[in-house]
Amino acid sequence: MHCRAGLGGVGLVCVPFSSLKPIFQARTVSDAPPFDPSNIVSLQLMFSKFEFDGKLNPTFVEGAFKLPLSSIRAYLKEPITPRFVHLGSAGATRPDRAGLDLSKQPPAVRLNKELDFILTFKLKVSY
Repeated sequence: MHCRAGLGGVGLVCVPFSSLKPIFQARTVSDAPPFDPSNIVSLQLMFSKFEFDGKLNPTFVEGAFKLPLSSIRAYLKEPITPRFVHLGSAGATRPDRAGLDLSKQPPAVRLNKELDFILTFKLKVSY
């Protein structure tokens, strides 16, 4: 799936990992192992005068080149639902306890509401 959207030169380009080709020094690497996104340690964007297998890039023009980026993100084809979620009982604070001074509590307790009441849920499943 390639997705392109935008107007006036500003937009979104989605490049699925499955569409990437193993290239080294402008040549396709035919015996490369299958692509494993968990091994990514860096990313390079390059406008080269070469295309695949040493052919010249017909759109290449020597000189200054700019590619302003606001972000680079990875995306998932489908949401991944965890099969197991551990909610330990250690430090289960009663965040809705009467008289609780939130200013003296750890951030997770102070932000229980913003964290979708995770501590309230954690306390209920602990007992």
